[in-house]
Amino acid sequence: MTDILSSEKTIRNWTKDKGSIGEDFIAEPKGVDYVTVSAPSAMNTQMVPKADFKLVYDKWQQY
Repeated sequence: MTDILSSEKTIRNWTKDKGSIGEDFIAEPKGVDYVTVSAPSAMNTQMVPKADFKLVYDKWQQY
């Protein structure tokens, strides 16, 4: 995870059934324990625990 998200990364927004949808989002490390997640049209940036982000990110390519 440290290598994958050592700096800001743009991630494609998609679903298994519909493929690419909406806007890509940006994930960026924030301190030791969090990742900020934002999209261009989002009103607020979200802070997600790195452990939670990793659970989803590790499965992202399986879809």
